[in-house]
Order: sequence, then C-alpha cells, then structure tokens
Amino acid sequence: MFDRIDLSPNYSISRVLKGHWQIADGHLIKGSIDRNQAIEDMRAFVEAGITTFDMADIYTGTEEMVGEFMAKYPDLPIQIHTKYVPDMGKLATLTFEDTENIIDRSLKRLGVDCLDLVQFHWWNY
Repeated sequence: MFDRIDLSPNYSISRVLKGHWQIADGHLIKGSIDRNQAIEDMRAFVEAGITTFDMADIYTGTEEMVGEFMAKYPDLPIQIHTKYVPDMGKLATLTFEDTENIIDRSLKRLGVDCLDLVQFHWWNY
C-alpha cells in the first residue's frame, strides 16, 4: 500500500498519482489502447493503493475512460483530479459561464456530481 498525504483536513490522496496523459487519444494512434485492459489496469492501481487519478479536459477520452471505470467499479474509492484548460486564444474573454460549461462537461464525462480537485491551467507562464 502506498502512503497517503493530506491536502486539507478532510481530504487525503495517494502519495503517487496515476496520470492519464499518456493514454489520451490525441497522443496515440486512435484505437491503440485497449479500453477494457486500461480499465482493469486502473483497478489494479487502486488495489495497490494508488487511488488518485489525474487527467484533463483536453486529454481526449481520459475523463470518459475514468467514468467507465467508476461505473464498473463503483465501490472502489478514488479521487478525481482534472485540469480545466481553456483555449489560449480565449483567455482575454473568458467568462464564468465558459468555465462553468467546461466543468459541467467534465462532470458529465466522468458521470459524477462533484470533482475532488480541479487545476486551472493558464497558458501565459
């Protein structure tokens, strides 16, 4: 089992996170990931104590895949960390409604009512 770390008094995560960037459709040849195997691999990570999954709205297909995992294994406890990455060309005109719409899209993809953590990615370093 991996150690956990407290991010706040009532919220802990696994010290090692499982990232999903590498399995995003945009980084691979479409269909090169066996979704069923990837979902089973997620189960193995959770059983080993890695319960915190990192993804982003722009990691094509990853939020949906984690949503499938949670639907298949609803009793396995995981923490969902995703990133909100607005289009760089729209930063100057970004509105609360734009942000709300993208977060709602992530909620729908994941099949959840609440996200555990959202990182806001700003393109201007």
